[in-house]
Amino acid sequence: MFKKKKQNNDEPVMENYWDVFVRNYRDSEGFRVLVKLGGYFIFVGILVILAIGVKDVNRERDDSSDQTEEVVTVNYPELLDNIMDREDDFSIHVHVDDQDYEIRATFIDNVMEGYLETSGGTVKFRIADGQVYEVNLHDEIVNPNLFSNMNLSLVVPSSLIELLKNTSYQEDNGTFIYNLFIDGISYEVKVNITEDAVDGIEILSDNASYIYEY
Repeated sequence: MFKKKKQNNDEPVMENYWDVFVRNYRDSEGFRVLVKLGGYFIFVGILVILAIGVKDVNRERDDSSDQTEEVVTVNYPELLDNIMDREDDFSIHVHVDDQDYEIRATFIDNVMEGYLETSGGTVKFRIADGQVYEVNLHDEIVNPNLFSNMNLSLVVPSSLIELLKNTSYQEDNGTFIYNLFIDGISYEVKVNITEDAVDGIEILSDNASYIYEY
């Protein structure tokens, strides 16, 4: 039969880290002080991290609130007036009675200048003081028939803005909606606002459309 090996009591007993920690904490006052200081600094560090996180969240909420207030306080009538002060080019896509027209122009100092493109070609024009001029190489002539198939009050920005300013509207998520009645024709007008500026106007009737793009 096999004999059970006798345990040697003289062999050293291996301690794990936890045993060492407990023994040092029990026997050494300096170690206990060090452990307590470490716990204190860890606790303070957690509080600081939480405080910074709460502060960042509050700052984001404040920034979001500021942006919301900016959108709410936009002065829409001023945005309409600003259209007449903009010197950048704009275009109007016109569709009337199955005919398509493309207008590319500027509006500066109450004068509209640009090009009218039709199926018959492209004509340079100028509109000032209610008169329509066809511009040739060396001169310009009055040509009231140049826009005869369109409603000129919907083509000239100053005339359109004057109509809108005297008409009530409804606002729907950044789009201002009007109902105009001109010369027996009903038009729905939608003014789109993006980044505190008018970036497009859509005018629709049963047989015509005027689409402004800035």
